[in-house]
Amino acid sequence: MQALWDWVWANVQSLWSFIELIAFVSLGVFTWWKWFRKKPEEITHTTSVEPRPLLTFEKAYLDELDSRCEFLRLDLIAKPVLDRGLRLSLSHIYQDQHIRLAEREQEGREHALQKGEPLPLMQALAKLDANHLVIRGGVGAGKSSFVNYLTHCIIQSHQGDVGNDLPPQFIRRPVVRLLLRKVGARLNAQTAYRGLIWRAVAEEIEELVAVAFDSANQTPLQNGEINAFVQQYIAQLKQQGIVLLDGLDEVSESRQRRGLLRKAIEDFASTSPNTLLIVTGRPYAYERQEQKLTGFRQADLEPMTENQIRAFISHWYKVARKPNGWTEQQAQTRADQLAEEIFARPYLPEMASTAMLLTLFIGLDYADIRLPSSRAKLYDEAVELLLQRWHQNLKDYRDNLDPAEQEGLLVLERSRDELLKALKSLAYKTYQDLAPSPRQAGEEATDIPLEFDHATVIGHLYKPFGQSCDHDNLLYFLQYRSALLVAGSEEESFQFAHRSFHEYLAASHLMSLPRWKEEAEKLLKQNSDWWREVFLLLVKKYSDDQPGEAVQFLQHLMRYYKASDVVQQRLLVLVATAALELNVQDKLDEDVLYVNCHQFLQDGLISALTDTRLDITERADAGRLLGELGDPRPGITVIREGEYKGLPDIGWESIPAGTLQMGFTDEEAQQSWEKTSTSQHVVALPAFQMSRYPITNAQFACFVAAGGYETERYWHSCEAAYQWWKGEKADLSLLDDNPDLKKNYENWLAEEKTRRQPWFWEQRKWNNPNHPVVGVSWYEALAFCEWLNTTSVYQGKQVRLPMEAEWEYAARGTQGLRYAWGEEADAVSGNYGDTKIGQTSAVGMFPAGKAFGLYDMTGNVWEWTSSQWGKKVGSPDFTYDQWAVQEKQRDNLNEHALRITRGGSWYDTTDFVRCAFRYWNPPGDRYYNLGFRLVFGE
Repeated sequence: MQALWDWVWANVQSLWSFIELIAFVSLGVFTWWKWFRKKPEEITHTTSVEPRPLLTFEKAYLDELDSRCEFLRLDLIAKPVLDRGLRLSLSHIYQDQHIRLAEREQEGREHALQKGEPLPLMQALAKLDANHLVIRGGVGAGKSSFVNYLTHCIIQSHQGDVGNDLPPQFIRRPVVRLLLRKVGARLNAQTAYRGLIWRAVAEEIEELVAVAFDSANQTPLQNGEINAFVQQYIAQLKQQGIVLLDGLDEVSESRQRRGLLRKAIEDFASTSPNTLLIVTGRPYAYERQEQKLTGFRQADLEPMTENQIRAFISHWYKVARKPNGWTEQQAQTRADQLAEEIFARPYLPEMASTAMLLTLFIGLDYADIRLPSSRAKLYDEAVELLLQRWHQNLKDYRDNLDPAEQEGLLVLERSRDELLKALKSLAYKTYQDLAPSPRQAGEEATDIPLEFDHATVIGHLYKPFGQSCDHDNLLYFLQYRSALLVAGSEEESFQFAHRSFHEYLAASHLMSLPRWKEEAEKLLKQNSDWWREVFLLLVKKYSDDQPGEAVQFLQHLMRYYKASDVVQQRLLVLVATAALELNVQDKLDEDVLYVNCHQFLQDGLISALTDTRLDITERADAGRLLGELGDPRPGITVIREGEYKGLPDIGWESIPAGTLQMGFTDEEAQQSWEKTSTSQHVVALPAFQMSRYPITNAQFACFVAAGGYETERYWHSCEAAYQWWKGEKADLSLLDDNPDLKKNYENWLAEEKTRRQPWFWEQRKWNNPNHPVVGVSWYEALAFCEWLNTTSVYQGKQVRLPMEAEWEYAARGTQGLRYAWGEEADAVSGNYGDTKIGQTSAVGMFPAGKAFGLYDMTGNVWEWTSSQWGKKVGSPDFTYDQWAVQEKQRDNLNEHALRITRGGSWYDTTDFVRCAFRYWNPPGDRYYNLGFRLVFGE
């Protein structure tokens, strides 16, 4: 019975299990039938999603890529700007760089093009006759900025925003940017190189889309959901895409990574002939033949020229002005001032020729860390940028780097200060060892390369680190990654990247010595020429912490000063340079210390200005410094006290009545252009007075400050002056007989920025207070006279421009001198081409003329006269053989004519600075060698 029961129970359980199975299957079938009977609008998505449009993925990809490319990395380059909340889009700030393309391979080698100028990068791409290109550039040359800018422009073209820079054939093309350091991080000797770049492209696209969806809080991507888009986008890239591979040098040569990557790039290029492929890297990673990519064109980024640097600064300030609340004019003024400070110093233009360091200069200036007072801060920032900040983006890819680069990053993390001390010690010791013998008076300064050998570098690196690091690896890092050191001219020799870096680091080490003041004084006594820049940087660093003590140090150095000692004269010029960088002239109200220092330097510079034992360039420096510190000589700047305070202080010389044999003799006039100053004839002149010097910038500034450019009544000397002041287009009919000159003149006029100040008014090279004013037209000179005649000093005296006969008589006297100083050319008696100053100089630097004691009648600047040349360049209407007949019309101000200029300039040869030589200029000329002086009398 029990057995029967067990059998029944077991079969019941089996039957129940069978029924459960039937019920479960039936429920599943019923559920499936009910779901698919629903209308589409009745279906509720619960566990699956509708496939997203491919365009959604494309937009997500491009938006995320654009966000990574659009903005300038100010956090790395110029942090003080970032601290002010300024973000700059490359579309607003980017300035196209120039490249020089290499020719295609010939006999297995590439060679640089010898013909033609470098091309703007975008323009070169538009003309590129190949689909594969390598762009090389040094540290901070702008490679990555270009890649990011090009990527951003292409993405913007997808949105309908096509800028002027983007070549038409690049518009709306698919684009990918790969950072090769990311690709290299995944490479090893076993990695298959075929298809490697396409795999990296696919991974990059997937990553960017995923980040974009995550940032937008969209529904997470499902496995495989993006594959269709990636495959479609890659297909488009293969048809007409652009792939940008940035940073070949950031992939290590170790473990065959860079070699493997080169194979992968060549494989990509060979299998994707329709894809434009651009690779960037530093020269050292693409130099030897075995490093080259087969079938690739090569282009090298060129250093920026002066015009490009000026344009870069102006454009930067134009874009960045709004956060500071500047007007366009204020921003342009600020840009001009920075450019002038850069080009006024021989050590800065080379640094500014790279985009990274120029951006640093601008960023510091924008944040009110300004040159020249911020010079030490500038080098602090530049060294920090090259040594450390520029490599922050490599830390996540440390394993991808060469052992040398890994070593360098590790040393920076653990022992940055010790490494910096070692570099400072290296700079100081090598600067000492390379010092030449002091030059003698009249000898030109020698430009000695600051190079040192491998053993010297390793010796200084060994001191702080001993055996704790591989010193050759660290040297490799300093040379190829940070680029603080570069190769010298000899094998196994080195130098700092810029001479001024060497000098700054030497100054920093000198200041760390226990008795650095005594040591500095000893070095200056040994050779002040050689230690000049080190000394100036040292004083500036000292003044940043102790401004008063820095001035006391300068006074201490001059405690034995005697004008009779030429060595002390040279030291005084150097000390005055340092004092100017400390702005002592602006601190006279703060402490008597500054007053005493200022007055001492003024007196000493006046002595040095005319000390013929000094070189001409040293005297010119003394004059420039005197002008910037404040020139107290009478008749040169401004009346400082009394009833006429603030008006021009003009010194006058009385010229007695007399006769002049005017012009060249026939024997002197051998060339056709000299014959316009013949034939010699007698002119009788009444007495008059002439300004002792050409009108200076300080004197002309009184006219500007008095509203001379805004007051109409000063501009009615003639109708043409009034039309010029109103902004009317220049009448160039006076140049019709010389079409080439006319065309060049039109191009020059197109660069005119304003007629409300002299052309070069804000350029430091030309606006020194005690230098002749330049860049003033004939009309501006007339307006200055009109204004001066309304002032209380000169009312009723009828100040005016000299007639050419007056000018020549004042320069030559009755004895008919060839030059204002005598009969023979003499480069130490006036500022002209042979003097080699290369610009205007302080008035009164050279001896007074022999005739009547006037200064700078020969050279310095051409001087306007009131007299007409005529209406044709090639042949004057007013000639010497018609002198008497044309007497009444010669100085008619209302006649539209070329006007005669006299005296020659700093730019001209001896032929042009002879007192009898007459020249012409259009009345609207505003050149940097053209000024004027005044007369009054009948």
